[in-house]
Amino acid sequence: MAYIIGISRQSYCNLENGKTAVINKQIIKMSEQCGLPLELILFGLLRESLSEDSEMIITELREKVETLIQLIRENNH
Repeated sequence: MAYIIGISRQSYCNLENGKTAVINKQIIKMSEQCGLPLELILFGLLRESLSEDSEMIITELREKVETLIQLIRENNH
C-alpha cells in the first residue's frame, strides 16, 4: 500500500500506528486501490462494529490486498 500511495514503508507504518496523520491524497488513493468508500478508510474497520456480513467483507478485503501485493511484485520486476 505504501508503494501505491507513493510513500515509504516506514511512513506507511507510522500512518498505521497513528504516529503521523494521513493526508487527503493518500486517503483517496487507498480508497481507489482497495475499492472501499472513503468512510471505511477514514474511520477504520473494526470487527466488532461490522454487520453480520463482516466475514464476507473481510474475505473480500483480504483478496484485494493479495491482488495489490501481486501487482506491486509484478511492477518491481
